[in-house]
Amino acid sequence: MLKAAAQLVDRELSELTDLLERIESIGDEILLDKKELVHLDEKRQSNRECIRSLTKLDGNSSIKKVYLNFAKTFVRLPVEKSKKLIEHDQKIIAEEIDRVNNGLKEKLDTLYRLENRQDDLASTAAFKLRPVNEKL
Repeated sequence: MLKAAAQLVDRELSELTDLLERIESIGDEILLDKKELVHLDEKRQSNRECIRSLTKLDGNSSIKKVYLNFAKTFVRLPVEKSKKLIEHDQKIIAEEIDRVNNGLKEKLDTLYRLENRQDDLASTAAFKLRPVNEKL
């Protein structure tokens, strides 16, 4: 009898540690995603400032080329081409932010399920709403 009870306790303890490990793992992934979002937002803001400065330069005819930094290399490009490259980079960053946000929502949903937090789980259902005019 005691042996069966000990096995039951061991099994429940093993399940509990597995659950806690999964919760901890997903929590770490959520924190990493949030840090990545902060980093991407900083890049987006820096690019926005750069585009604004290039727009101001565009009216000045004396400056035709500017230096851009690409992976520790400075490249001199025309103002308009530089602006287009940075705008393209902005689109890529926006897509990456959307991708990370969507993954973050799924991870939060999983975390709330594992923690059995029904109130928070119900609030994440609103994340999955789409605008009426969005194409499927």
